[in-house]
Amino acid sequence: MAGNVRVISDKANRLKGSRTLAEVEILSRSGRLARRKEFAAIARYLEREALLLDVKRKAREAGPDSPWAKIAEFLEAKFRRFLPVAK
Repeated sequence: MAGNVRVISDKANRLKGSRTLAEVEILSRSGRLARRKEFAAIARYLEREALLLDVKRKAREAGPDSPWAKIAEFLEAKFRRFLPVAK
């Protein structure tokens, strides 16, 4: 998941850059102390986006009336509503 899949915020996208989820997780544990919470929030976001992409792939394969399609729709709505906010 090297690319930005949607705009979180300009600051979050700049912090993420082209880093992978694994790289962001490392920074959330051992990066600059002042940025660890921000990287942790970005990592949680990337995990959710990876899950959503996987569910959407399964929904495409199973068809529009499949349970996967309903799950994808549900997750999309929830993830849009609860985007991470780094404080």
